[in-house]
Amino acid sequence: MKPKSFYKIVTLALLILILFFSLQAFAAEQGILRLDGSLMEINLQKNMMVVNEKTFVWDKKTTFLNESGTPITPDQLKVDQKVYIEGERMSNKRAILIKEIHLLPK
Repeated sequence: MKPKSFYKIVTLALLILILFFSLQAFAAEQGILRLDGSLMEINLQKNMMVVNEKTFVWDKKTTFLNESGTPITPDQLKVDQKVYIEGERMSNKRAILIKEIHLLPK
């Protein structure tokens, strides 16, 4: 392979990586959040939970799913379970509104 061709391929790969990470940052700026982690705390009375030291809340539209994708209720969640969350930043609060939460396999 010629050195000029190699540099063109490396440059193109770097540009693609930069574009990919820029798109992820843009999504975060729009308030969309996707993360997985351990459920550290849950408060069913306040519709609130803490995952990876971030505070999340849910409403009637939030979907709760178990490992196989079957709907569950919030009271079936337990501390130390692994979860995947898709949420949206609330403009007036530090909390994040959960749109969908999945239990992850152990």
